[in-house]
Amino acid sequence: MEEHRRYWQSLEDLRQDPELLARRRQELPDGQTLWEAAAEANAANPEGVESRRDFLKLMGFSLGAASLASCTRIPEHKAVPLVDQPEGLIPGVASWYATTCGGCAAGCGLLVKVRDGRPIKIEGNRESPLSGGGTCAAGQATVLSLYDDQRLKGPVLGGRPASWEEVDAAVRERLGAVAARRGKMVLLTGTVLSPATRQLIGEWLARYPGARQVVYEPVSQAALRAATAESFGRPVVPHYRLDRARLVVALEADFLGTWLSPVELTRHYTVARRPGGPGGDEPLRHVQIESGMSLTGSNADQRIAVLPSELGVAALALLDGVSRQAGHDVPVSTVVADLPAKDRLAGVAEELWRHRGRSVVVCGVNDVAIQRVVHRINSILGNVGTTVDLDNPSYQSQGDDTAVAALVDEMERGEVQALLVHGVNPLYDYPDAARFRAGLARVAFKVSFADRLDETASKADVVCPDPHFLEAWNDAEPVRGGHSLTQPTIAPLFATRAFQENLLAWSGEKPDWHAYLREHWRREVFPRQDRYRDFDDFWDRSLEAGGCSLPPVPSQPVADRGDLAPAVALVLAAHQTALAARRQGGIEVRLHEKVALRDGRNANNPWLQELPDPVTKVTWGNYVSVSPRMATELRLAEGDVVALHGSSAPGNTARLELPVQIQPGQPAGAVSVALGYGRTAAGKVGNGVGANAFPLMPLAGGFAQRSAGGFRLERTGRHEPLAATQTHHSMEGRSIVREATLAEYRKNPAAGNEERPELASLWPEYKKEGHCWGMVVDLSACTGCAACV
Repeated sequence: MEEHRRYWQSLEDLRQDPELLARRRQELPDGQTLWEAAAEANAANPEGVESRRDFLKLMGFSLGAASLASCTRIPEHKAVPLVDQPEGLIPGVASWYATTCGGCAAGCGLLVKVRDGRPIKIEGNRESPLSGGGTCAAGQATVLSLYDDQRLKGPVLGGRPASWEEVDAAVRERLGAVAARRGKMVLLTGTVLSPATRQLIGEWLARYPGARQVVYEPVSQAALRAATAESFGRPVVPHYRLDRARLVVALEADFLGTWLSPVELTRHYTVARRPGGPGGDEPLRHVQIESGMSLTGSNADQRIAVLPSELGVAALALLDGVSRQAGHDVPVSTVVADLPAKDRLAGVAEELWRHRGRSVVVCGVNDVAIQRVVHRINSILGNVGTTVDLDNPSYQSQGDDTAVAALVDEMERGEVQALLVHGVNPLYDYPDAARFRAGLARVAFKVSFADRLDETASKADVVCPDPHFLEAWNDAEPVRGGHSLTQPTIAPLFATRAFQENLLAWSGEKPDWHAYLREHWRREVFPRQDRYRDFDDFWDRSLEAGGCSLPPVPSQPVADRGDLAPAVALVLAAHQTALAARRQGGIEVRLHEKVALRDGRNANNPWLQELPDPVTKVTWGNYVSVSPRMATELRLAEGDVVALHGSSAPGNTARLELPVQIQPGQPAGAVSVALGYGRTAAGKVGNGVGANAFPLMPLAGGFAQRSAGGFRLERTGRHEPLAATQTHHSMEGRSIVREATLAEYRKNPAAGNEERPELASLWPEYKKEGHCWGMVVDLSACTGCAACV
């Protein structure tokens, strides 16, 4: 077997930094290895507590050694049976409930483990057509958010705790007054996956003349929806089918980490890449074009790093190559010729043409023009109707950036008399939060449905806390035809009330959301299936399974007939503007979500705060990721605090001070900063962790961009060590990665894993009888998403 490349844990390890080598030598005396020390300690006194304690002290575990040496007994607790034990509850025996995740807008199917009436663990639901048994890190951690003591214990009226009767009377009076003068009323929500809730919202708004709903997402796919409307006449987010593709090209789309529906896309991706899978001898090939290292980029077969301002030109380069193969002409050759990665992109375009109809290009840039270019590429390749499904679209991202911008204008003019906010926090995550705050101050009546007094809810006249999704009824349709149910796994811990029950109560109807939901399924979902004749049987089975799947609408190829010339002109103009900014010495900033915190809504969850990022392995806080080349030029070391400042829009300057993280794969001339940090009203865990990067986000044409140019980076002279786990453990001479080629594996499944060192133990060997516990990880399917962590 040929000698493979050397892997390294850090840049210091790659350089064989003398300080790093010195620290390693000091870990154990006389250059002794960890296993040699363990064997020596065990041989000296294999059953003695003292040797283990001394060994742990040697390793720096003095507290652990003290606790091990104490040999104290576990306190006894007497179990007293419940006087009124609920039917079906057996103390100590777990039950599992199928439900739908509310951690983000992907709507994955979950199974919740409940013991003694309390949810304690979350797993994926294998019967879910989307997640297929998978979960993400945020979904796993939502069970802890249920027990967050920072949640409101009941409604708040005028800054004081109140009863629901008081709240209902006050809200009905104020909303009635707005309706009487036919004033503007806006319901500002996040993405609403629930068809039943959307129906209820429509009925409720119809009662108030001048009322409307605006959907807001801090990290939206609004440009993708708008581009689909312009290209194909359908204002939807396509449902991307990676499982049908043999080649996926992603342009700034972290589809394995945070983009759109990562659990579903990861499942499709891993199945398609498995040897002997749907592709047979041709597993899915993956090319990633991005402006910063992402989880998806780290898994790619080929990764092409470009600056954020070059993403549009990279899309044009692919369009140019594909069009020429198809015999079309796109006049962008001059601009593409100046792109450093043009030759590699030309090769990618040739691959796409060879896999036409069996490829897909996905784009995560919130720019209508770039999305139009990507739609044209997929259309030329014949991917629309196969890997790009417009007939069964995704409902997982419904944000409308331009509608939110129009709402801010109306609030500034004093035209909005009532604003009801559900599931969003714009005073934290709107790019121009100061302007939103000023407009909000001119709204006479403000209602929030937040579960805590967050940055926006603290400015509301009334706060009606929504329960956690594990306490609530709901439904979801993440993708057309895939209906799922949310059912409570525990009685509400606090005096909360579902958002939907509030709407029913303020409409003068009986606030029974469960009955409304059940009737909606009887009327809208049950008639569309043919498996069950009795609705009660259908409902019970759907609850047990977590939902039901209706037959999909057959996908039909749709041609992109829109005029692409205006989109190409916009991409070229934006590129020229960025070039001018770079000539003046400015750097570009890439804004992204991290797998754990996403847009910051889960900032008060300590499991997510302490989760090492899959790419950087840094916990607790965000940072400025710079390339090794930039770090050398600016004489920056990891942990040096820098000031990042610039203007995301005329008159809107921003300044952040964050530590530096040196990231290989980050293109020189650009830095990356994670969103979701810098909260001030998340709770005691999330407050003050990191810095808020949303003010760096520019608004262009009404769409919130995830990159900006013309920024400066300055040293502050301070240093803050990063809490990174990347180099915490010495490998003791063992290889980090054991590898073999696919050809070698087919000849010998043990290829690359022939050496099996005998591992020393702190405890004497004992005879193993019966079943033994073990764990196996399929590394051909693992993407490093951190859900298992």
